[in-house]
Amino acid sequence: MIKTDFRIYPAALIATGILVLFCSGFHPAPVLGEVRVSQPEKRTSLEGPWKINLHDSITFAAPEYDDSSWEDFNLPGSMMRYALVRTGTVAGTLWIRKTVIVDAKHPREDIGLILGRIGNADETYFNGVRIGSTGRFPPRELSMWNHPRHYEVPKSAIRYGAKNVIAVRIRYYMINEVRGPLAVTGMEEFRASRTKTGFLLITMDYLIIAAGVPIFLVFFFFFIRRRSSQEYLFYCLQLLCGLVVILELCNYWNSYGSVLTRFKILGAGWAALNVVHPIFLHRIYDLRRKKVERILWVYLAAVVFMAAVFTNNDTLRVHGILMIVVTVGIGFYNFSCHFSALYKKSPYAKLFGFFGSAVVITAIHDG
Repeated sequence: MIKTDFRIYPAALIATGILVLFCSGFHPAPVLGEVRVSQPEKRTSLEGPWKINLHDSITFAAPEYDDSSWEDFNLPGSMMRYALVRTGTVAGTLWIRKTVIVDAKHPREDIGLILGRIGNADETYFNGVRIGSTGRFPPRELSMWNHPRHYEVPKSAIRYGAKNVIAVRIRYYMINEVRGPLAVTGMEEFRASRTKTGFLLITMDYLIIAAGVPIFLVFFFFFIRRRSSQEYLFYCLQLLCGLVVILELCNYWNSYGSVLTRFKILGAGWAALNVVHPIFLHRIYDLRRKKVERILWVYLAAVVFMAAVFTNNDTLRVHGILMIVVTVGIGFYNFSCHFSALYKKSPYAKLFGFFGSAVVITAIHDG
């Protein structure tokens, strides 16, 4: 029988481990949340855990600040529920931080930082250097939640072979989120991404507005010529309500005076769109539903009255949820108009059934 000396096992395991590390190259395991940037030509994702703090201090931008006591939060995603549970308010300022390690062999050149869309406004720092901002903080607050964030990081701000800290100060008001891709990229991909997302999310909205203006003028001219044809009037009203909704996506200006007023106008405009559209369908499909139309007008009047008189910072969320639930129900009612017209073989049913359903689905999605 062969006897084995088990005392040599620990020494053999240690020696084997050292040999493997020596052959493969030793790289210490990154701390949770840290990201290593080594290949400039490729996109390095920043998705995953970020550090979050619901207080506001400019010291949070400093790379040497110790954020180990902060909680982890996975991004992209919405931070509204997280903030609401802890603060009890729908408005405030928070910070998020992420540590990246730029490889020592990385070329000494600028890099691109892609942070998706941030609601509502942000100021972004890289190693304490302010590299960009979108939207504005109080007192002249401006929400630009749908605008993609692309910030260029100068090579002078980068610490090669060491830790680098991305710190983002965020002002939120009802909208509190980071959506879309989060990444560090080379400048070529950075510029391509900035051009593409800027066109799809912002420029395209202005193209839609530009196309809608002449359509509005044409149909309004038709209504002036034939005032008895109310389908032209309600088609124009749809376009006006749609303008309010689309401007929310691409607005660069503080056109409303305050974010609260902006939400009120957006909510009223969205509700009006969902009220005017079925009335337009009644006209185009020749549906005699006067009682339904009275209910729709009363509902829209109630929405406007509540927004103007009773809605404030404390009630905005509750009123908004209530309005959304009811208005989405009106959206589903629109489908019944299309189904009824298709069943009766209305001459416009196939045309407006497709485009009208697209409008309804979009309105429900907006809700």
